[in-house]
Amino acid sequence: MVGGHRDERYIAINGNIVREAEASIRILGRGTNGADGVYESVFISRSKMIDLSAHVNRLYDSCAFLKLDLYFDISALESIIAILIEKNGLADAYAVATIVVMRAGEPGALSSPEEAMYIITVGQAGISSELYTNGISLSLAHVPAYNPLAEHPTLSCLQNTLLFAEARRSGFDDALVVMQGKILECTQANIFIYRDGAVRTPVSGVLPGITRNHVVLIAGSLGYDVLFDEIESDELWSAAEVFVSDTVRGIVPVTRVGNVTFPVGTLTRSLVDTCNAARSVSF
Repeated sequence: MVGGHRDERYIAINGNIVREAEASIRILGRGTNGADGVYESVFISRSKMIDLSAHVNRLYDSCAFLKLDLYFDISALESIIAILIEKNGLADAYAVATIVVMRAGEPGALSSPEEAMYIITVGQAGISSELYTNGISLSLAHVPAYNPLAEHPTLSCLQNTLLFAEARRSGFDDALVVMQGKILECTQANIFIYRDGAVRTPVSGVLPGITRNHVVLIAGSLGYDVLFDEIESDELWSAAEVFVSDTVRGIVPVTRVGNVTFPVGTLTRSLVDTCNAARSVSF
């Protein structure tokens, strides 16, 4: 992977391109103080934006969920991201654009939907050939109750942030969330298991991942159906293969959960290779 380097980083605030060091937002706004906002991340493969329309559509849905009003269209968004890619020296890199939309009104006060603001950043994507060869490890994180915001990419992600940090401190790459004996998702990805000839992924209480939809299509093209199902945590231990999917990394093997190891099997390898080819990722 080739990536440029800049002493200055550029971002966009409400469509205006500015140096990050000179950027200014309202510190005491609803978005910054109350996590009143949503976000999307878009993978960029050497200037090619992957699934941009799908991410914008989910961003609109998330904004509607929080009653936030967007005021940009996809062509304007694409142009802004393209400028940021170029100005940040990432035209030949694997990168990720993050779009944050948040409410700009006073904390504790009702504000009109028109008070939304948006910020766009573009940075390097942390992927490598070793990621797809060696896979990742997961800890198990038990949570007591359902998170009503789990199905939307909101800024209210403290629980996942804490679970991820604890997993990393314990020597794992991420945490697999378990609630009432059922697996849900990782803090940064959807999870799949291949067991008894079937590919399965949790059906509810999880983010409806865009890459998860690609898994369904790719698996179907390989002759496998994907079942959206409730999965007991005990079923995990007898899985033949385990893998995750997310926007930036695509499909990644899981080679360890807790103290149990899993192989990178034929199905997972085929999914990884097909997904990366579709995203123009190669090493």
